[in-house]
Amino acid sequence: MSEFASFGQCSVVTKADVHPDQESIYDYISLSSLSRHRKKTTRVKSTPGKFMPKGAYTRVETGDLLIARVYPHQSYVALVSEGQDQALASTFFYVLRPDQSLVEPKYLYYQTRSRAFCTYISSRLVGSAQPTLHAGTIASAPIHLPPLSQQQTLILLLDELETLRQLKTEADREFNTYPFALYVNLFGKPLKDNGWHTRSLKELATLEPAKSPEKDADGVFEMLQGSGFPGHRGPIRVRVDASIIEPYYLIVYLHLVLKHSHTVRIGADLPVPIPPQEISTEWHPFNLEMGKLLPSWGSFTLKPGDVLFLASDGLEEVTSGCPLEDIQAVLEDKDKTLEDQAQTILDKCLSKRGGGDNLTFIIARV
Repeated sequence: MSEFASFGQCSVVTKADVHPDQESIYDYISLSSLSRHRKKTTRVKSTPGKFMPKGAYTRVETGDLLIARVYPHQSYVALVSEGQDQALASTFFYVLRPDQSLVEPKYLYYQTRSRAFCTYISSRLVGSAQPTLHAGTIASAPIHLPPLSQQQTLILLLDELETLRQLKTEADREFNTYPFALYVNLFGKPLKDNGWHTRSLKELATLEPAKSPEKDADGVFEMLQGSGFPGHRGPIRVRVDASIIEPYYLIVYLHLVLKHSHTVRIGADLPVPIPPQEISTEWHPFNLEMGKLLPSWGSFTLKPGDVLFLASDGLEEVTSGCPLEDIQAVLEDKDKTLEDQAQTILDKCLSKRGGGDNLTFIIARV
């Protein structure tokens, strides 16, 4: 078979032909059993037939794929594991059974999670009140179908990426709790009256719709919510008056309001508690800590001949002993190849202090 095929050529949507007996108990996979983010069934319920919605169900087998058929749940996809074999799938699912002589079930599962597949089916939903996915749409969806040996290799790589993605998600979740915990530990509840006077956001910063990227500048950042501007739902650009309030403090406060309040909206009249002057200084522990956590960002235009240098903190002078000016001089030497530049920088760093931290960097020329 060609490497390019359709889902209908390597799998089949199985027929829903099981009608639950009122007196029997079934392992039941409902729509709520699937985790949209984890893309797997989180639980299978033992459910009496009399409590199951009327209709025909599909008995699933290990390796089947569950695809939700009703908007906005069409991104709910899961692979049936051995522990779910012979369970009954909700009538809200299509059960896709791979032809395992042509396609590995897990390879097909990863294909259903791809942007190409999701875009294909989302653009072909039928109905306005409750857009629905038809089985024929799944069957006609294109798929890249390499030989089974290559599919198995790709599965191993995608499994590794999935593990890394989950680790990153967990790390991000823990990281996102840190600024709030630090704020509360130092200052108390951010939306609670703590005796500080308040000023409106418009007194502390200039707010405007962020219609285009802007080069990074001190005291300028963008929020992800534009509720303060009628008709504008995109980002807000905030220009902080650093003579009144420390930008880090205001950045974290506004992010905390967005994250931890379901009623307060970001807008020009939002009251902001003003901490004592010593807390608003750049050198207060809170602002120093936020300076380590919050990234700087911006945009710039690349031109032919420009050199990009990305490096870990092991190349900082305090660690490597190599001044930034020395590295810059090497990068500006147009007579050296990228390989020569990299080796020269590495030698300079190692000769100073022997590389007190890992030395990781990338050089690229436009």
